[in-house]
Amino acid sequence: MTAQEAPAAPTAPPPPPATTSNLQVSARSLLESSIHTITFPVTQRQFTFSTPCAGLDPTSNENILESTASLISARTLSKLGRADLSWKYLKTLFGSQGSNGFMPKFVFLNETYALGIDDMTYFIGPYPGPKLFHSSSKGCLPPSDNINVWSSNTIMASPYHATTILEIFYLSNQTSADVDNLHMFYGKLHAWHSFLHDQVIPKCIENDLITETMPHTYLPCMAVHHPWETEVDMKSPIWKIAMSKLTELVASKGWHPSFEITDAVKTSFDYPGDELYESLLFLLDCLSGKSDDDVPQSDTPRDHNIQSTCPFSMIDVGFTAAFSKADRDLRQIQQILMDKNRISHPSQKEAELAESRTRISTQMLHALWNEDSGTFLNRVVNLRMNANGTYSSNETMALDLPVAYNFMALWEPLSNATMVERMATQILQRSGKFSFACGEFPLWAVGECAESYDSGLNGFSPIFPLLNYRVSSGLKRNNDIGLGKFIESSTLNLICGGTNSDESNLTHCSEKLLFSSAFNASNHLPLGTEACGLTSYLTASIVLDLLIPDKPFRYDSEPPISSSSVIFLIAVEMVLAIGIGLNCLILSLNLVRRANVDEEGDAFFHITTEQHPSREQELLYHSPQPLPLRDSSATASFDEAYRRSSGSSVWARSYGVISGLNPINAVREVLAGNTS
Repeated sequence: MTAQEAPAAPTAPPPPPATTSNLQVSARSLLESSIHTITFPVTQRQFTFSTPCAGLDPTSNENILESTASLISARTLSKLGRADLSWKYLKTLFGSQGSNGFMPKFVFLNETYALGIDDMTYFIGPYPGPKLFHSSSKGCLPPSDNINVWSSNTIMASPYHATTILEIFYLSNQTSADVDNLHMFYGKLHAWHSFLHDQVIPKCIENDLITETMPHTYLPCMAVHHPWETEVDMKSPIWKIAMSKLTELVASKGWHPSFEITDAVKTSFDYPGDELYESLLFLLDCLSGKSDDDVPQSDTPRDHNIQSTCPFSMIDVGFTAAFSKADRDLRQIQQILMDKNRISHPSQKEAELAESRTRISTQMLHALWNEDSGTFLNRVVNLRMNANGTYSSNETMALDLPVAYNFMALWEPLSNATMVERMATQILQRSGKFSFACGEFPLWAVGECAESYDSGLNGFSPIFPLLNYRVSSGLKRNNDIGLGKFIESSTLNLICGGTNSDESNLTHCSEKLLFSSAFNASNHLPLGTEACGLTSYLTASIVLDLLIPDKPFRYDSEPPISSSSVIFLIAVEMVLAIGIGLNCLILSLNLVRRANVDEEGDAFFHITTEQHPSREQELLYHSPQPLPLRDSSATASFDEAYRRSSGSSVWARSYGVISGLNPINAVREVLAGNTS
């Protein structure tokens, strides 16, 4: 059975029950309005998706999909009972997957014509446009038959795909179609994780560990090559330090983009300023102009140098945690498909490879733990320019900054309860460098109550619903249920516009309910003035996800008989058995009919009488003489019992026929004749 095919137009999720809060109703309405289906005129392919926000130009034929928003929206739709739409969202997202398994962060769809570089735009609202991405690496480009699809072919997505797909399956009705979709996406996920392990971290060795004597040196295993590959906001103090060398290089070169940065970008709440944003564009231009083959590879298998054509690499906590959990969840998907006994389920070799990869990514995450700070820290790679103009290094520097993105490590279930406890303490701490409980609502994106870092909010930090969603989910996953639920309820109260207390009523939210991407921790108002920043479909999806509880994450294994191959063999055996049974039945009926036909029976007895006329009565009513070599007491007793019975002549005649056909009795007669 193939995966479900998209219908001509998706229907909206069923209406909510009458008891839902107006926060849920508003979020649901916004999410429903974001659902689009387009059919490309040449290929007749259909794509179902949500755009990032309601503020984009509705007359434009260019549509943009952002990976994180698409994945969370798909998960939310599954909780609303529309797993069919969830699978369609994922098909659209994976429609841009490269031949080498690469998954982009942004996907661009054009409804009217095939995308060409001259037809593209540099920006779509506050988001980067397709013209910024012109990679020379063919393996990262969308399939050539998807002529209306383009992607951020140099900027990969954060690897939440396997986790989202597994949870969508859990939240679905787990029908045969859902299993088929899980099986279909497993192959795509396997290619995506193979790209990450084989091309992004090819030199990461499973047994490499950091020792206590190497606090500032780490053999880099995971590196993002552009800030857009993370979920860290562009105004975070992380980037001022992590990109300092790149910013200096851009300034020394006097580099400026050949196009104008639009007002929609500059008025966005997280615009980091011209200097840093131009550095982002310089780095993007560098990455787009180089292919994977431009990076020289070492012949030494244990040469752990990060080698790059562009002067930036960072090991991000959030990316690594997502990668670690995704590896684990991909292994779980393998197990489900094996338990479902599909003919083409993952092989044992694939399962062993997944186990090895899971160990690698888990160790990568734990290597980012900093004992002195009591949290996980991002690390920037200290790249040095080589003689051939490339950059390499095997040294990293920890970014010892109090940012809430350090808590993204909680996304992966940690085996060390002490780590979870120390990070939870920082979330609740009201003073000190790593303090984040600085106001009425959590979670301040910048710790130390934003005293030492300029966030552009006059000493106050932004609060991001996405960051709160990740951290609260991670806390619950690490068994800190109370703190996780507190951050969830606080996030809902913040968006609702009420006070942060247990008595808050989500049915009486602010009349001007806005689903912003960020809020000011000082006055609790939405950040940004542009429409796209105030109508985030991502925030609406997060609200619904937090309001609607998950179903238990379980599935039922199927017995081996459910396997098509086993069913086929059983069917063949049943056909053979039925054939043999029919033959036996026909043979038996023929024997009975022959015994009951008078003419045939009389003729048989006439022949017998002519041959042995003096023995007719003995043949019918008397047992033959016992063989001298065999004890016939058992046969004699049976004959005596039958002779004394009151059977009819027909049954007596039938018994005689059967006795006459008995080969043992025939032998007895021959022996008796010879004796006489």
